Amino acid sequence: MKVYTLLYHENSDYTCSANVTVLTSKEDAQELMRQCYEAFLENSEFNTSAMTDEYYASISDESAIVVDGMDSYNWEIEEHEVTPDDDDAEDIASDVDRRQRIEEAKFRVNEYLSGSEADLDQDLIEEIVDDFYQKIDSAEAENDTWDRAIHDVLLRHADSNKTQYSAENSIKAEDPEDFAKLILESLDSSERTDEVGQRTTPYFVLAHDSKTGISLAVSVTWETHDLEPKDQYFSIHVIDDITPSDAYIETCDPNEESIVKAFDEILKTIMKQ
Repeated sequence: MKVYTLLYHENSDYTCSANVTVLTSKEDAQELMRQCYEAFLENSEFNTSAMTDEYYASISDESAIVVDGMDSYNWEIEEHEVTPDDDDAEDIASDVDRRQRIEEAKFRVNEYLSGSEADLDQDLIEEIVDDFYQKIDSAEAENDTWDRAIHDVLLRHADSNKTQYSAENSIKAEDPEDFAKLILESLDSSERTDEVGQRTTPYFVLAHDSKTGISLAVSVTWETHDLEPKDQYFSIHVIDDITPSDAYIETCDPNEESIVKAFDEILKTIMKQ
């Protein structure tokens, strides 16, 4: 017996998600894909007469895709051979959904680490998937849930030679110099920008309390809007769940030496707690 799965994967500013529909005939799967594709074009008012390399849509017998800049929407049909077991269709849907989640995680990690995902093995990718969906299941989902899942897993596997420990409060912190290099590389290669077009990084975990499971994370923006080069600076957005400080902003000159000092001062503050 054959069944067919229609996979839908969306990666947009609105959401990054996937779902799977299991059908008993290829014709039904193709018809459903066509309906979804055409409904999307109509609802989004997609202009098929103005397509470019970064703005296009197409459909075939096996797949369909819509790309609008950084946003993408994909449909794909897969064929599966099953035995007549009542649970088979559900098992296939679950397996396909899992594979979609793993591919989604690989994309997110690659985006987050600016192309460095090749160093992560399959087990680590799957751990990130599990962490992400645990956050979803526990109602912790936010726009940055993928980033937080990646941070949390990578932190658990961090190279101990690049961390420092406070025996008094169980806080594990990244080395300021290594962390500064990571931030600067992210700023240099990142396509992330704020509302006025300034380069900005995602949130990176600078310190983590192993007893409580809470963290201090920072995002850095290169403040350049309407500023002469000599007046530009880094703004460090700090989310501090370790101390009562909550969220605040530090600033420093836009160079490695200054940002290392800034990270060092932030760490000194939480190590005193």
